[in-house]
Amino acid sequence: MRKFLTSLLVLCFAAMSTVSVTNAQTPEKKPVNPIIIIMGAGTGGDTTTADENTPVVPGAGDKAKPVNPLDSGGPLPEELKKFFQMFSQQAALTPQQLENIYKSTWAQVNATYYDHAALKDFGAWKNKYDGKLTTQAELEAAIKEMMASLGDKWTFYTTSEEIKQSTAQHNAGLEPLGMMFKKNADGTYSIDYVMYGTPAQKSILRKGDVVKSINGKDLAALTPQEVERLTLVKAGDEAQVVFVLDGQDQTLTLKSAPADAPDLNAKLLPGGIAFIRLPDFSGPQVIQAFVSTLAEMHKANGGKLNGIILDLRGNPGGVFDLARQFSSLFLAEGVIVTSTTRNGLEVKEERFSVVKAWPHDLGDADAEDLAFIRTLETAPMAVLVDGNSASSAEIVTGALKDNGRAVIVGETTWGKGVGYSSGRHRGAGGWISVTGLSYLTPSGYNLANKGIVPNIEVAQPRGSALDVQLDAAIKAVKDASVTPAKPQGQQSSPLQLIDPSSVYVQAAAIALFLLIIVCYGVHLHMRAQRENKKNGGK
Repeated sequence: MRKFLTSLLVLCFAAMSTVSVTNAQTPEKKPVNPIIIIMGAGTGGDTTTADENTPVVPGAGDKAKPVNPLDSGGPLPEELKKFFQMFSQQAALTPQQLENIYKSTWAQVNATYYDHAALKDFGAWKNKYDGKLTTQAELEAAIKEMMASLGDKWTFYTTSEEIKQSTAQHNAGLEPLGMMFKKNADGTYSIDYVMYGTPAQKSILRKGDVVKSINGKDLAALTPQEVERLTLVKAGDEAQVVFVLDGQDQTLTLKSAPADAPDLNAKLLPGGIAFIRLPDFSGPQVIQAFVSTLAEMHKANGGKLNGIILDLRGNPGGVFDLARQFSSLFLAEGVIVTSTTRNGLEVKEERFSVVKAWPHDLGDADAEDLAFIRTLETAPMAVLVDGNSASSAEIVTGALKDNGRAVIVGETTWGKGVGYSSGRHRGAGGWISVTGLSYLTPSGYNLANKGIVPNIEVAQPRGSALDVQLDAAIKAVKDASVTPAKPQGQQSSPLQLIDPSSVYVQAAAIALFLLIIVCYGVHLHMRAQRENKKNGGK
């Protein structure tokens, strides 16, 4: 079984390996397309996360390498080593070098930002700082201002000084309460995202709640950055949170503590139903652990599973390619997602589909292995989601819902709809993120700022010890008659099923045209006969 699982994962991730090789072979002087990270709202700003192989963005000629090029594992030319060492030692850059770094960053954003229409006035930033940059701090401030001009929460620059401050806060034992905020039109702040495993997530707080104060400080009088700092509290200390519930002010005490480790949570439920929570899509090891755990439950239940419940609640997302490959585990065939990226004045649209595997594609699979594959593709399945299921979690949800593979249970998802590339800026020293991808579910539904509505909507009551959403998912799996709703964005017209390029459709169109001509001829002939009879045969 272990050998087979390895083969199955290799097969699933084959496309990703191809992409990696292509990037590695990208010639110098050409920008690369980095791995797309599509984390959810809980990962924005200074808390953006990525694995150690997240590529550097931007940089003409940069390849997908770890943050520190000296630790990349491969030999580097001496001149290139000296170049990187210059930055690692924070050597002073000349004004011309600073200007070149700024313009290189501008060019990368201008060439890859997903919404070309939003760049209408972006040209004004190209030469805005010509002859004005004299220090690295000025360079970073200029890049930060330029990135912020797009008004995109996932396109931003975090300065090296801000990174140092964040590191110092972590070293001081400060932990996030787990709330990410958005500022409303009336100046109040409401919870936009709740991070899983944090004190906020374990409390009665919910996405959308208006928070009025933290530790006595009125949020309405603070900037978003100041509000974010208030959510960092030393582990073990308490924070007093005043929020609005049913129109009344409520005071809640949260005790700061590190978030729970993002591990898999799996158990075999009565009736042979496998429950498994996937924490994120941060790396292949997460997916490997998922498949191995599910295979163990399959074996423990006598080589079968009577149902699968996939819990994506609080899943913030991760790598775009992992979401695609993960979805393919449960689909025998069908479209997974369509994506759009941009490179200069060219837009690339891709449609990712699953094709049915032939026996030889599965290697040396025995009867037990084939039964496991069959279970993944056919067992009754439910997916649990909530308002904190975002990005890659939404890609999987959309793929399984639109293909009728699973019943979606819970609450409307977060509504991301875009992905970003993220990494350490080698030239400036900070952290840069650029939104470079948008995507649609298989039915063509754009979930951005709307989310995916479940087939069965169930809200988890505040403070309830019972997981009513899980109970609803179990019922949905047991009820074989439950049929997923029509995919969002899909029209009900039967004309959608007609392919104009089909030979049969074209032949039918010709036949219909000839039939109309014949009918019209018969009509003229009968009309002539009636006229002839009326005129007495003359």
